[in-house]
Parts: sequence; C-alpha cells; structure tokens
Amino acid sequence: MGSRRLRHGNGDPGGGRVTLIDYDLGNFTRWPRRTCSMFPPNEAVTGGSNLFVPRADRMPWEEPYYAHLAKALYEAAGKTADTSITDVDIESVDRDGVRLTLTTEGQTGGLTAYAQCIAPDSTTAARSKADISSGKVSIDLPGPFMTGTHFVWLHLKKDTTDVAWASAGFTVTGPAVTSIATEKVPCNLGDIIKGTVTLRDAPTDARVTVELIDTFGRVTDSLDTAASTNVPFELDSDGVASITARIRATLRTGNRIEAKDSHTVALLRDLPPDDYLVGIWASYANTACARPWAFTLLDKQRRLGVDFALMAHSDADIYHQAYAEHNMAPAPENMHRIFFKLNETYKNMNLAEPGFEDAFREVIRSRAKTGYKWGSLDFSVGDECGYTVRYDKHTVNAFRQYLEKRYNTIQPLNNDWGTAFTSFADITAESIKQSDPAVTIAPMLQFKLFSDRLFADYFRIAREEVQRLDPRNRLGLSGTRDPGHYIGFDWYELMKHVTHLAFYDGLQRECIRSFKKPGDLITSFVGYDFLDLDERNTRYFPWLELFSGFQGISIYSASSGTWHGYIRHDLSWPERAKWTMDELNELKNGIGKSILTAQREPAAIAIRYSQRSLHASSAWLSNVTGICEVIKDMGLQFNFVADEQIEQGLLRTAPCRVLFLPLAQVLSDRETAEITDFVNNGGRLVAVGRCGTYNGAGKVRSANALADILGVQCSTAASTATDNVRVDVGPESLNVPIDDLGITATKADTRAAFQNHTKTPAVTRNVHGRGQAWFVNFLWGSYRGFRSGGVGGEVVDRTTTDEDTAAIWRGLMSTLLEETDIVPPALITRDEKTVPYIEQVVYRRGPITYLGILPRYFGGRYTRGTKRDWIEPQDFAPVTVDVRRETCVYNMREEQFLGRTSTVPARITSGIALLYALTPYQVNSVELTSPPTAKQGDSIDIGVHVESQTQPVGDHIVHLEIVGPDPELSSCHNINLITEAGYGGWTVNLARNAPPGKWTITARDVVSGIQSTADVVVTEK
Repeated sequence: MGSRRLRHGNGDPGGGRVTLIDYDLGNFTRWPRRTCSMFPPNEAVTGGSNLFVPRADRMPWEEPYYAHLAKALYEAAGKTADTSITDVDIESVDRDGVRLTLTTEGQTGGLTAYAQCIAPDSTTAARSKADISSGKVSIDLPGPFMTGTHFVWLHLKKDTTDVAWASAGFTVTGPAVTSIATEKVPCNLGDIIKGTVTLRDAPTDARVTVELIDTFGRVTDSLDTAASTNVPFELDSDGVASITARIRATLRTGNRIEAKDSHTVALLRDLPPDDYLVGIWASYANTACARPWAFTLLDKQRRLGVDFALMAHSDADIYHQAYAEHNMAPAPENMHRIFFKLNETYKNMNLAEPGFEDAFREVIRSRAKTGYKWGSLDFSVGDECGYTVRYDKHTVNAFRQYLEKRYNTIQPLNNDWGTAFTSFADITAESIKQSDPAVTIAPMLQFKLFSDRLFADYFRIAREEVQRLDPRNRLGLSGTRDPGHYIGFDWYELMKHVTHLAFYDGLQRECIRSFKKPGDLITSFVGYDFLDLDERNTRYFPWLELFSGFQGISIYSASSGTWHGYIRHDLSWPERAKWTMDELNELKNGIGKSILTAQREPAAIAIRYSQRSLHASSAWLSNVTGICEVIKDMGLQFNFVADEQIEQGLLRTAPCRVLFLPLAQVLSDRETAEITDFVNNGGRLVAVGRCGTYNGAGKVRSANALADILGVQCSTAASTATDNVRVDVGPESLNVPIDDLGITATKADTRAAFQNHTKTPAVTRNVHGRGQAWFVNFLWGSYRGFRSGGVGGEVVDRTTTDEDTAAIWRGLMSTLLEETDIVPPALITRDEKTVPYIEQVVYRRGPITYLGILPRYFGGRYTRGTKRDWIEPQDFAPVTVDVRRETCVYNMREEQFLGRTSTVPARITSGIALLYALTPYQVNSVELTSPPTAKQGDSIDIGVHVESQTQPVGDHIVHLEIVGPDPELSSCHNINLITEAGYGGWTVNLARNAPPGKWTITARDVVSGIQSTADVVVTEK
C-alpha cells in the first residue's frame, strides 16, 4: 500500500522531524503495531465487499482510525509513551470463547486492560478486563460468538484515563448465511420483495428470521421459518419510509445466534413534486465516501435536509449506494458532458458525426442503470456543458439535411439566402458564413438555430434512453447558462426536453420558470459563500426559488476541502450551513408545499423570447435583461412567450395585457399577424429597439413588419446605433445610445426626444384598433446586467446603474404601462413613498391567496472581498404593506394573525422574505383525531379538520409531526398533509419494533400556525 510521510517540528526549514507511517495490511491479527494502518484487508472483514460504504451492519472503523493516527502523530512529534501495547496475539479462537494476550512495554503498575469485542453486525459481543502485573496479560472474551470476523478494541487504563490502545481481529468459522438474493433489482415501494436466503452448515433444528428494515431502523415486515439450504422469502415493502431497506437474515439455534448477514435493496419512489426539496452536489463527497469519517459526513449531509445528491461519478456504484443508504436519492451527473470548459476532448467532440448518437445512447444507458439500481429517478447529462458553432464536414452535411427537410426544394432557400444553388449539396461552410446583413442574415441565422437544436436534441435522445429504463425518470443538466448564441442555450427549445435541472443564476431563472412543464424537478445552486460572511446570500435564494415556483435548491458542495463545502474538515457546520438549515426548516415544514400546491397568478406582462432575434443582435440579451429587471424592481411580474408560441396563437388565450418586443428584428409573418390581432383586440405592444427588420427566415423586409401598428418606420440597415446621447424622459433625462437613427414617425405621437437628434423619435405612442403600440428607440442594457464568470459560469455578478438613474428607468416603465391598471399585488410604502426593489408574487388555491414579498438582493452568490454582511436587528426598516383589500391577514413566517384589515406594518431588509396568507375567514382551531392506543405493527388513522366559525375553509396544508419515545425512529412519519376544504387524513404504519410508550401527534395549520396534539400509547404486540 506504500507509505505516507508526516513532518513535524518548528523552526527553520529542514529542522523538523519526519516519520514514516506504514500501511502494513499484511497481518490482520497483529494489526496495527506502533505505526498506523488505516484499514484491514477488505476480504478479511467483509468477504470482499467494500468497507467504504456506510452500512449499519458493518464495523465502526472510525474510532480506531483516529486513535491510531493520534498515536502516530504523537510518535512523529518525538514523544514516547510511558506505556504502550507492542503486540496482540490471538491465542485461541472458539465459538464459545477467545483468549488474547497483550504484550506491553513501559510502566504497568496500577493499569487495567479492557477489551471490547464487536460482532460482525456491529453489536457488542463481549467485554472483559484484566489487571496488569507484568509485561504480558491474557484476556478471556466469553462467547458465544457468531460466524464471521470480529473486531477487538483494547485499552490500557489508569483509573478512567486511557494510556494506550490497540486493536485486533479474529474470524469465527461455522454455520453461515452465504447470500441473500432478490428476484428484482430495484423494487418499487409497495412491492412484495421476493428472494432467497442461502445457508451453509445450518444445524438441523435451526430457524431463520428474515426482516425488512428501513434506514430509520424500523422493522416493517418479517418472517420466521425453519432453516434449510435455500430459504425463500416474501416481504411487503409498503411500510418502508426510506430509499433503501436492508433484508437481514439471522440464523438461530434456540436463543443462540449462529450467523447474520444482510442485503440492501433500493425501493424506487418519485420525489414528491409538491414538496420543497434539497439537492447537494456530491462530487467531492464521492472521495469523502472513502474517508474514515464517511459515515458521519454523509449523516451530516442528510441532516441538512438533503433529498437527492447529484453524483459526479455517475458510473461508481459505491457512491450511489452510500447516498441511497443515507436516504438521499442519487442523481447521476456527468453521464456525458457533450462540451466542457474548452477541454480538448469535449471541444473536438462532434454531435453530428456519424455513429456519435449510437455511442452517446450507449453511455447514457450504461450509466443510468448504475444509478437506477440504487433508486435514481433523476439523471443529468452533464455539468456546465454546452456546444459551440462549428463548420466541419459532418456538421455542414447534417445542416444540409436539416434544410432539405425544412425547404423541401432548393428554390425557396435561394429566395431567403439570395443564392443560386442547384441542390442542397452546394451548401458549404463558406456559403454559410458569407451573407450581407443589409440583404439577408438567413444562412448564418439558420445555421446557429440548427446548432441550438442539435445541442437540445441530445437531451431528447438521453431522455428517451432513461425513460426506456423507467417512464418516471427525469433527465436534464446542471451548471447552466443564460440564453446565448455561443453555446446553444435556447431555453424554449431545451425545456421541451429537459425535466431535471440544477441551474446557475441570471436571466435563465425567468426563462426556465416561463417554459417549465408540470412535473419538472427544478432547483438552483447555492452555497458559494466560502468565507461565511454573507448571510443575506444564504437566506435569500431558497425563498427566491420557491417564489419562482421551483421545488428547491441544490447545495454546493457536499464536503469540505479546497472547495469549501457545507461541512468542515472537523465535521462542524459553517455559518452558511446553519443559516441554510434555518430557512429549509421553515420551507420543508409546510410553507414550501403551500406555495407549490397553489397556482401562480398569471402575469399581465409578456416578453417575447426569441433565439432568432438573439442571433440577429449581440445586444438582445442585455436589452431583455434590463427590461426584466426594471419590471421586477417595480414589484411586477412577467412571463416569457416564445416566438413559436406566438405563432401558435398563445396571445389569444394568455391573460397578458402588455407584450414587450425586445430587439425583435427577426419577425415571421405568422407572428406579425398574431401581434396585430393582439393590439387590435385591446392589447398593448411595447417594442424596444428595432423590430420586424427581417422575416422569419432572416431575409430583409422591404418595409418594417409592424410599421402600421407602431406608426413608425424602422431602418432596414444592419446597424445605425450612436454613442450615448441624452434623452428627455419626463422631467429627467437618460444617457443612452440611439438604436436606429433612420427611424421615422409616420403616424405615432412622439412622447420623448433625443436632445441632439431632434428629428429622431426616442419614444412614440400609436393608437391602433382598441389597443396601443409604443416604440422605444434605445436599449435598456445599462439598467442592470448579469455578468457570468468563474470556472463554468457559476459566478454571476450584477452590474447596475445608480439609484437616481434607476428611478428614471422605472418612471419610463410606468409611462409605458400607464392606463393599463397593472400594479404590484401590494403597495409597500415608507413615509408615504413607494419602496422599490421588492419582488412580489401571488399564488392562489381556492379562497387562499399567498402573497410573497422578497426585498431583492443584488450581491451575487459568491463572497466578494472580506466585508461581513450578517443580518442585524437594526438592518430592518419599517414599512406599511397595503394588500389593496380588506381581508384576514396571516404572517405565515411568524405564525401571527394580523387581523381583518387591508394594511399591516412590517419590517424589511434586503434578502429576507415575508409571506402572508390572505383569507376571507379566520381560522379558529385545528381538530385532531386519533386512536388512544395501538400495538406495534398496527396502523394509526389520523384525522385533521381546520375550522372557521364564519364560513367553509379552503385547502390548507397541515404539518403533521409524530414523535415517539425514540425520535430517530419516529421522525420518518412527519408529513405535510393537503386538506380538502379543511378536512384531511393520514395513516401511520407503525414498525414491528416501534418503541412502546407514549407517541405524540402534533397537527399545525401552516397558514395560521394554530396547532393541536393527541397522544397514542403504543404497546408491544
């Protein structure tokens, strides 16, 4: 195994002490001596299975590891112990007893030797002690011992103080459980698990007990039968409350345990889509699984509230098993990255190369099976992956096929491209690159759109493969980017295929929110505050994702090290872990489910999302980001509407009253007709920057597509933008570039003008049909932007204008929305002035309205500098929240009824969420019913009724907690229960080993905080 070197000492370099610590694994019975041996051979302990997997029935190697390491460090520092154990001999091994002889060195007077024997199932098999009178002492460990390898932990003590220690092991032969096999891997929760226990040398009068035990230690089913060579079993998994369960077989003769073994089986269950979920990026924890403190490390991660782990080594079976056995569903990641950080291997990969798709499918199939075996239903193709535009022969040939399918014949393509090809085979890389923007951008535009779809199509392919394995399987990617022309992130196209996401920050959040499908599992990455300085950062993002309608967050990362994880080297919590757990406890105990089971209020504002227009202008992303940020800073919300959706008639059914067209230079005839109908029927159109310059294929139009609606004629030139000039916006002015010097107003009213270009309109308004059309001749990118950085886009910095300028931008937005009656859900004021930078969202379920208020945080997810930003009481400022109607108001985070009113006082600070429930009634009580007694293994039927004296109540979420004599065995019963009209019920299946005694059930209404309790006395079966 080689050696490790530890250097100790102070003073000048070279003045220290070097000690070799040998990993001498050759002789387990004498392991270890003075130096440090980390682990005994695998086969000597577990028959070849891996020690690194944390399992309750495997030996606890952590304590001796650290003890021996401490001893080695002590010696490395040049210290000599007064007393030491130099050798441990196993003199005799018998099923009924074992004798060990310790050889000691040094002082022995007044010392006692203690021995503790750990059986193969981690229980204590025997204890013994002996006084030391000479350099050798024998200790007898009484049996009986079961078959298998036992571990002996030896201490020399003076009074109660350890002065030396060592360890040893011995193997007992005899009857054995040689294997436990199940017919199906994995099983579904609720299945009858069928299998066979195989025995060796079982006594004729022996019996076998086979138990199904979940990770909470609950025995949920069992059988007892006579022993034979092959013992069939059937166990009902319906009562299992964890991702995996152990099938434990115990061979007995009378009261004597002859042998034990266990087998872990995964039970497939879909993560609940309407509960708040937490993921963790587990790449660095994969190596941590092989560390001696892995058991505790994984248990600490689980206590963060983690539901699933993104496993970077997706083909490593051991890591999936380790997380699954700690009740964290493995989610294989990096199954095939496609493209990654300019790494040459991925850079040279070609998605259009013949044979690549077949190879890709095989990789996905192979790696998905590993995770699926351990309960995975979520899969990620890659982290921080993407694709670049390339012009090799394979891609160009695939592009020709794409065009032939679209155009059918060559002449329509020639019309759009301004070419004279005789066949699609004439298309070359050079012909794609050569185009005159004053005539057409079709070749390059269509090639980039093809590249976007080529990238997105591989997620469709991967999803097909994982769903062949199981139709419930979700697939996606992590570490994502904002929409861009350089790596293929067309979010509308991607979200057609992606069903699992752990995304980065930026505009992509709104893209994903707008285009996600029911059942998609969406989380974003948090946890980058390495210096433990930014409390706002930590407390903000879990609520932001909930208010966005996403299921939760994914923590980066699982373990400590150079990557500064959520658990330190000494297994203590950093501050950001404590802050995170504060928020998660609230969100997972009913608030998350309250929002996720309600419907987000439809947005009155729609913003056109178009990859075609993005590829036509490098300013598209910054322009649309600025527009979106102004809207959110005003407490308003919007939805993206894709150009394809507009073509399909979405504007006729969507509830939006205002449609923004940001730099919509590429506009199809179908879109033009739909937008015209939208305005004619009373909608408001706001075009920011040139629009309708090109048709849907990218060919220049002879006249602007929306000239009649806008009442202006835009230039057909590619670009005539100027340097910054002043534009008067009401009584104030902004410094902006003119987007189009060639624009002319044909019938629109000019509402704002440029100071030095008085003939060029800055803002126009035109009445058309029953609606209005506004045109803004400058872009909004200077308001706020997201700048991506870091290794793969994980660092997102915000650039923003000063507050005085920002107020002018918000004033302009108010002008564009005037007379639409679009206002924030609540009016939030201080000293009678509206407070900006507060995001507001509304969710509704029946008569209950949930109002989320989140003062925006702009610090980014990475710590910058060393300035501490912990939240102090003096940071909160008083405001008045006017909910615009008289209603019963509940502060859900404080569990307070604020009365029947339209205004409530509040205190706010950046990054800290407020959540109110608005109901037409006041909750009076929560009625809880349950039986007074139950027996082990019984079912307890619980009834809940949320009551109001004035009128029927809505569908409340009630958080149920069931606590027994041993909380660790009872916490698995906790649930967030959806009631219908206030009524709900839940059945708790008690384990066969449920602790007897008093169990307390608590039902808490999440809206009001009102709760009630009931006791159930559990007796032995």
